[in-house]
Amino acid sequence: MVLSTTLALITLIAAPGADKMPLPVHYGKPFAIMRPIPMPDLPKLVDKLVDTKIQVVGPVHKVCSKKGCWMSLKDGDSNLRISFKDYSFFMPTSLAQGTIVIVNGLLGKRKMSEAQGAHMKKEGAELPPNLEELTLVAEGVSVDFGRR
Repeated sequence: MVLSTTLALITLIAAPGADKMPLPVHYGKPFAIMRPIPMPDLPKLVDKLVDTKIQVVGPVHKVCSKKGCWMSLKDGDSNLRISFKDYSFFMPTSLAQGTIVIVNGLLGKRKMSEAQGAHMKKEGAELPPNLEELTLVAEGVSVDFGRR
């Protein structure tokens, strides 16, 4: 009993305080988070939101394995490919699958060429059927390293 109490006390002392917990980290242009659209809701809203600036929240699915120049979000059947405006920033290639991010940028749709598809596949991407995908050109990304 004394040993387990001692171990519990040591664990509490060694655990970081709330002020030491990881805070969200921003990449790219900073932005205020305002009612981001959850990934599962995005397919229902796409037709109204294409070519508009939006915020999306969802789990990371993949990040470019070469230099972090793209990432994808996936939640159920909802998929979104993220690129970064003017290649002005990249994501860490070690960003864990399932990490929750909020992305701020311009929503679009595109059909990849065969060459683009081959390039993306080489970097670890899963290709969508018919090479048609939902995209977002991000101006900024907020990563919550504490949430998964």
